[in-house]
This record gives sequence, structure tokens and C-alpha cells, in this order.
Amino acid sequence: MEKLSNDPNAFVRPSPSRGTLGGVAQHTNEIVLLCESGGYDIILVESVGLGQSEIVIDDTVDMVMLLVSPAGGDDLQGQKKGIVEIADIVVVNKADGDLKGPAKHTAVDYMHAMHLMRRKDPDWEPKVKMISALEKKGIDNVWAIIEEYRKTMGELDKIAQKRNAQSSKWMWNQLNEQLMRSVSRSITVRHKAEKMKKDLVHGFISPRSAAATVLELFLKSQKEEPQA
Repeated sequence: MEKLSNDPNAFVRPSPSRGTLGGVAQHTNEIVLLCESGGYDIILVESVGLGQSEIVIDDTVDMVMLLVSPAGGDDLQGQKKGIVEIADIVVVNKADGDLKGPAKHTAVDYMHAMHLMRRKDPDWEPKVKMISALEKKGIDNVWAIIEEYRKTMGELDKIAQKRNAQSSKWMWNQLNEQLMRSVSRSITVRHKAEKMKKDLVHGFISPRSAAATVLELFLKSQKEEPQA
């Protein structure tokens, strides 16, 4: 990463997730668009997690690569299912030295696991490849698969379709975020929410009913209450 950051043709930007679920920062999609507008033709987005909820990365990029280290079958069983299901390619790193054997077993395990899963897209079969970053082996093969994916999915117009769907999802995410921010700033809503806490704790009102009351109050307050 240090070597890449010193390359005049590369731009590296850390984007802390700051507690946002999904494995990527809140405005990663906008950063990707900005980089594309700046002329960068290869954009890599690194996700922070492998949890079942850390799959928002698939709503941000054209292709998902899952990078794993050599592991036993038990470790694979413990792997969260969600991230494996969205992977377009699984890359097993450290396939060198004493870890070459375990890397082969890991690759086979992933191939078997992905064979049993329903494909994310019927026009693309996820691939599993081994590489050695230390010995710089197998990286060309991975890049060839990336190019194959781009060519196959591009010719079928799947990449454009995916980006359109991503834009729609991010629009609704942003709407939800902005609405929540506006609601939390409303003095009237905050007072009402505080009063409803006891009813919620004692089960006199359901969370859904309380939310509906808060939303209705917020919409009414917009005509009467100045924005903070």
C-alpha cells in the first residue's frame, strides 16, 4: 500500500466506516463516482468486515472479490454466508511455502461451497483462484478473470443494469438518513418521544405504533416549527 500510494498515477483515500453497518463508509458510492469522473479507470474498494451484514459492498462496486487466507474446513464453516454469496471471485492468498497445501484445500472447500450456493447472477459462475503475494504468482490469472467478468457482463449490459439498481438503493438510503436526521432535530418530536418511553417500556404501545405517531407528528410540525 505504501508503494502504491507513492505512485503518481494512483490515489489512495482511507474512508473510516465510523460504525456504519455494511462494511463500507457511508458515502463510498459518491467517492467512486468522483474517482471515475477524475479519470481513474480502476477503482478498488476495500470492505472492513466479513460479517453477514457486511454485504453493502455489492451495492457499491461492479465486481466483488473475496480475499481469504488458507484455512481449515472448520474455519470455512464459521465464515459468514452472506459475503461468500455475493463474491464473484474468491482469491486464496499465501499459496506458498508451508501454506501451499492448506491453500489448495481452502480453494477446494470454497469451490465446493460455492457450487452448492445459488448463483448471484445466472450469467456468471464465481471463480476460485490461488495467489502468492510474496512470490507474486497467480496475480495475472486473477486479473484475467476480472477482465473476463467485465467483458462478459458488459456485453450483456449487466454492469449498467447493476449500477442503475445501485443508484436507486443509495437514493433510498440517503432519503432514510436525511429523514432520520430531520426527525431527530425536531424539538416537538424529541419531547413526544421522551414521553412515549414509559409506554414502550411497559408494553402499552408497540415500537411500530410509536414510530407511526412520531412520523405523523413530525410531518405536522414541519408547517409550524422552524428547522434547526
